[in-house]
Amino acid sequence: MPCSHCLNRRAFIARAGGAAAVAAIAACGDGIVSAPGSRPGGDVGQFTLTVANVPELATVGTLVRVGPDGLVAAKRTSATTFDAFDMRCTHEGCVINITSDQRFVCPCHLSRFANDGSVINGPAARPLDELPTSYNPATDQLTIG
Repeated sequence: MPCSHCLNRRAFIARAGGAAAVAAIAACGDGIVSAPGSRPGGDVGQFTLTVANVPELATVGTLVRVGPDGLVAAKRTSATTFDAFDMRCTHEGCVINITSDQRFVCPCHLSRFANDGSVINGPAARPLDELPTSYNPATDQLTIG
C-alpha cells in the first residue's frame, strides 16, 4: 500500500534541486542588492590630510589606504599631484585590498585592478571610482573627495 506522505523519486529530485538552487543563489552574494554603479554604504565624503603624516605618500606610485574609514586609496603621481580611489569594488561593493605588487584585489569575487584603478580581470566590468584630489604644497594638505 503506497504511503500518503512519502515522496516519489521525481518529487524528491525536484525539491532537492530547488533547495540546491536557493542555497547557490544565497552563496553568490553578500546580501546587498544594488544597481550597477551604486555605492553600497554611500559616498566616502571629503577629508583632508597632511601628506607628511603618511610617509608612503612620499614615493610616487605607492598606493596607501587613507581616510577616516579606510575606504580610500591614494598615491602620489608627481611632486604636486595625487590620485585617489574608492576602495569598494565596482562589482558588488566589497572593500578591496592593496597587494604587495601595488594593485587592488577584491576578496569577495577576486576582481583585480591595476595601480590606476583599471580592471585587470573581473567579474568587475568597470574601473574603480576615482575621487577628486586637491593638493596645497604650501601647507602640505591633500584634500580628497
